[in-house]
Amino acid sequence: MTVQTVLGETEADQLGVTLMHEHVWIDRYSVTGDYNLRLTDVPLVVRELASLREAGGTTLCDVTPPGIGRDPLVLQRIARETGLNIVMGAGWYLQEFHPREVAEWSVSRLADALVLEIEQGVGESGVKPGIIGEIASSLMMSPAEERALRAAARAQRSTGLPLSTHAFGSRVSLHQLEVLGEEDADLSKCIIGHLDSVHDPELHEQIARSGAWVQFDLLRCQNDWETGLRADLIAEVFRRGFEDRLLLSQDVCMKSHMRAYGGTGYAAIFERLAPELRLRGIGADELRLLLVENPRRVFAD
Repeated sequence: MTVQTVLGETEADQLGVTLMHEHVWIDRYSVTGDYNLRLTDVPLVVRELASLREAGGTTLCDVTPPGIGRDPLVLQRIARETGLNIVMGAGWYLQEFHPREVAEWSVSRLADALVLEIEQGVGESGVKPGIIGEIASSLMMSPAEERALRAAARAQRSTGLPLSTHAFGSRVSLHQLEVLGEEDADLSKCIIGHLDSVHDPELHEQIARSGAWVQFDLLRCQNDWETGLRADLIAEVFRRGFEDRLLLSQDVCMKSHMRAYGGTGYAAIFERLAPELRLRGIGADELRLLLVENPRRVFAD
């Protein structure tokens, strides 16, 4: 099974250590007015990604959709300069970042446009997405966000690509599952994101038992308390026995996340979280499951 990266196809078995929810080029400044949310410095990002390479990382999914600055040619440049496999996202972020067509087009037309982009590439660049997402929902999903999710689900069903969501800080993940089910998306290809923002193991298990992927992707480990909390959530997944449905990532998406600006960068999982996991009996073999085998299965199964 091959995976579409910005530099062409690669075998799923060759992905190696994979972070499923990251950003290397993202710009939310035009809507928010917050300069911290503009991460558009290629030399900086290339330097920062060196830590990921040194830690053994080989692949990342940049799940930046068009409304927040996706640039296929920049992603190609970063992939070439770092040697990383970069899988590009597609779709629609939160409502305030939606392009006009989300409000004006039917769900079917939105889905068709997304499928066309997946099959033919983005505009004249020809660069093809390899994952759908991040498809974002607010704390309570708006009607526009539901339309976007329905279109993404239909595109997932048509193309077989993985679909990755944004479900931060609430139980909106259950609404997402409901919509995905109604649209007959393949839940074994659907990743429910930011679930470590909700400290509810019962919710996590419910999502895993649905057949979807549970993603803990806020693992930037910016202080000891946060690191310990995330390690406890992961340990609870192992205790409950659904580690084969768990994915890990960091969602680096702001200047302040960069080491150059005092953040923990792209290797926090390896440098900060892994030691805490070892204290909880989660070692190299278990991390390989979460960072190599499970991501491979997302694409290959």
